Amino acid sequence: MEWERFGLGAHISLEMALKQRGSRLIRRVAVLGVVALLGVVGMAGGEARDADTAEVELRVLQSVHDDGFILVNAFAVGDSWDPLESRHVALNAGFSSTGRFRYGDTAVEVALPNGAHAMVEARVWQDVENGRTIFISARPANGSWKPVGTPRLPLDHEFEDVRYGAIRLRVPVPGSNAAEVCSAGVAVPNPEDNPGLVQDCEALFRAGPVLAGPTGPRGAKALTNWTADVPVSEWAGVTVSVVPARVTELAVPRRWSGDDNTLRGRIPPELGLLSKLEVLDLSAHHELTGEIPAELGNLSSLKTLDLSENGLTGEIPGELGDLANLEFLRLEDNRLTGSIPRELGRLAKLRQLRLGSWPSAGNRLTGEIPRELGQLASLELLSVSKNLLEGPIPPSLGSLAKLSSLDLSENQLTGSIPRELGRLSNLTRLDLSQNALTGTIPPELGDLASLSGLYLHGNQLTGPIPPELGSIGGLTRVVLSDNRLTGGIPREFGQLTELELLHLRNNRLTGEIPAELASAKFHSDWAGLWLGGNQWEGCIPLALRPFLEETDYTIISDLQSLGLSYCQCLPPPAETPAPELAVGVDGIPHLRHDDETGVAGTYRLSFNLVIDLPAGGVFRLGERYPARSGNIYVSIFETRTASILTIDPFTGYEYSRSVIEGPADCEANPSRLFDAVVASARVQPPHAAPAPEDIQEIEGLEYLEGDATYWLNQAAHFIFEIPRGWRFRLSDIGECANPGRCYWWLELIDEETGSTLLLDIDSGEVPSWGRDVTDAGVAQGVDAVFDEIAASVRQYPPPASCDRPETAPDCAILLEARDTLAGDGELNWSTDIPVGHWWGVTVDRWTGRVTEVHPASRVLTGQIPPFLSELSALKLLWLGPNSQLTGEIPPELGRLSQLETLYLRDNMLGGGIPAELGKLSRLKTLNLEGNNLTGEIPAEIADLPTLRLLQIDGNQLEGCLPEPFWYMGIKIGWPDSNPDLRRCDEDG
Repeated sequence: MEWERFGLGAHISLEMALKQRGSRLIRRVAVLGVVALLGVVGMAGGEARDADTAEVELRVLQSVHDDGFILVNAFAVGDSWDPLESRHVALNAGFSSTGRFRYGDTAVEVALPNGAHAMVEARVWQDVENGRTIFISARPANGSWKPVGTPRLPLDHEFEDVRYGAIRLRVPVPGSNAAEVCSAGVAVPNPEDNPGLVQDCEALFRAGPVLAGPTGPRGAKALTNWTADVPVSEWAGVTVSVVPARVTELAVPRRWSGDDNTLRGRIPPELGLLSKLEVLDLSAHHELTGEIPAELGNLSSLKTLDLSENGLTGEIPGELGDLANLEFLRLEDNRLTGSIPRELGRLAKLRQLRLGSWPSAGNRLTGEIPRELGQLASLELLSVSKNLLEGPIPPSLGSLAKLSSLDLSENQLTGSIPRELGRLSNLTRLDLSQNALTGTIPPELGDLASLSGLYLHGNQLTGPIPPELGSIGGLTRVVLSDNRLTGGIPREFGQLTELELLHLRNNRLTGEIPAELASAKFHSDWAGLWLGGNQWEGCIPLALRPFLEETDYTIISDLQSLGLSYCQCLPPPAETPAPELAVGVDGIPHLRHDDETGVAGTYRLSFNLVIDLPAGGVFRLGERYPARSGNIYVSIFETRTASILTIDPFTGYEYSRSVIEGPADCEANPSRLFDAVVASARVQPPHAAPAPEDIQEIEGLEYLEGDATYWLNQAAHFIFEIPRGWRFRLSDIGECANPGRCYWWLELIDEETGSTLLLDIDSGEVPSWGRDVTDAGVAQGVDAVFDEIAASVRQYPPPASCDRPETAPDCAILLEARDTLAGDGELNWSTDIPVGHWWGVTVDRWTGRVTEVHPASRVLTGQIPPFLSELSALKLLWLGPNSQLTGEIPPELGRLSQLETLYLRDNMLGGGIPAELGKLSRLKTLNLEGNNLTGEIPAEIADLPTLRLLQIDGNQLEGCLPEPFWYMGIKIGWPDSNPDLRRCDEDG
């Protein structure tokens, strides 16, 4: 049969698939078979082949299970049919005068051969007594029904779950009446006096439907005012000169009069007829596809050609080299291929040439950089980044005397850096990074007096860093990381007083770090001084101490990670008065974000945690912030030595530390100080936690009464208290910008005084800018109340622990399973780490039970341990994809009575599907695809009451699929790799 060309099997209910995908979408595989068998019932409009019209085929499909389920699709004759464009027709628009027929209307968009799109309207009539009797009416949008009439449409072909038929009709090609429109006197006033504008109007009118493309989301359509009743000078994006009246600019904005004006078509060759066009700008994230027409090379007046940020494909036409007046050529951020045309070297007036890509997926130009580009005497900017260019950098580029920016980064360029580049006296930015360049850095680059940014990282450069670079007084950024450079940092770099960024990581540099670098302006916005991954010797000069400062958001340098000590002892800390801190009900002062103290004593970090700060250090508390794992971090800075300790503010668990010691005889020893802090951390709430039933959940903007406990963020189990006698209004919940990141926050307001307090929902922290107490609030003690609210924020129940009686048995099971499953050795399941930090393990804090095991990003090996069935509270077991589990699926998993998701995709499991899985009465998702499973699907699986998704692709299953899989809406995937699997009803 014809449909066998598509490799189809008779296993999928089209009706079910259609209803699952919605009224507009249909299953690709099942319908492709229908496409091959659809017949043509009639030919509308005779046999004429008018050049201004296109022939369209309209197809009607009817479900064999439901006579009222009708789909309509239309496409240009000669084109392939896209089943995803089918429309469901609801037969509820009305009845015939006799009441015998009901009907429904729809409209389908059709892509025509010239790239334009047209709408076809259809009306489907159905006999109310005999649902198989169908009549069809069709017309172009707003056209006449008469040419087609209302013929009966025999649905005399059947395939699986549908019957079908088709008719043909001719529709006008949009833009084909351009001459009539542009000579009528409205689009072009006084057309006999403006023949050139008439010509431009005709070109644009024909080009418009092709540029606009199909209708976008929510019915958006571009260029809607390019019509006969609007002057061409008012068309979206069109600029017309006065004398003579000609189109000089076409710069289409994505939004026009507030509406979506995104271009979704192709660039039509007709644009090459706009002989006076100076600017063609179709950039700004339009969605144009197809190739760049060679006809654009005819635009002899063109100065700007900007087609960037689209989806254009194919090669760059060499004809663009004929644009003698071109100054700006921007083709970046497309999907162009092929080589850079040598003809572009003829563009004597060109000032900017942009062929690169900013996102990782963009142009993929190949071949070498043409040496002819060195002839572009007017060029100021050349960017070909993120392509696949190879070969050497042409020395001829050193002749581009006006060049200010040269970006050849992220290609596959080889060879050495040409010394000739040192002649580019106007160059401010040189980026040759992430190629395969070899050899040394030419000392001639030190002659680039105007250079501010030098980026050579990610190559294979060898030899020393040229000291000549230290003579470039305006140099602000030098990035030489990830090469094979040797020697030390030239002391001449001390002359670079404007230097903000120096990255030398991952080379083979040796020697001492020169104190002369202290004259630079390294700052935290760019992690300014980055030296790790080398072989430094000696010590860190005290002059560099300011570059060791760290904020909550960024760091200035990585000197903490070099394993070096200070060259001298730091001076002892100055005596500072005790800070004014909020004191809790237990008398312990509460450290908040940015609080700093050199006074030894006991301090509270959160409602749960108390620490002791030892003498001899000056400590500053950073901000709490959430990690991707869902845990909370806080940094404690020892400001005198610029050392950092990061812990969990609710458990005291240490995540990391970065310390810089002084010589052995120094009094300051940050490691010893941090050891004391970690050892002292203890869970010590100031008073008993409330019972769960006494905690009130915040449901919206409301008043919060005193003497009550409220959820701040139920997902993270943060709660806080409003003191007795106070009443606050929850005035806002939203997102707020802050240096470095954004917060989700909750705002409380005391209406009587106008004072406000913000709480970070992610971490429970009060930001440094999150408190505003008015004078009236100060008088009434609101400041102290805010301190009490902030101090009451805590996690409850506390984070999960294997020491908790309810959790201990589950921990033991997972620790036993770890040795079987940790194929790559990356599972961090260990008694040394709190279970709340175990990868892929979720614990319900209220019950203490493990509810999810999902180490999906880890490569697992071995067999699935049967004793995982003892995790009796487990709701999700996700052991794939990208793992290598072998053996069979343990039948014991059928004991997991709470399990809702079982995901074993893309392993190497064999054997059959255990019938015991049919006992998982709560199971909603069962994904077994991509294994080596054999045998039949147990009938018990079909009886699962809550199952909604079954995936079995990529196995060797046999037998038949039980009946419920076809009528319960369960998605089974495409079982094309289960060749012996069939529908149970096929056995008769």
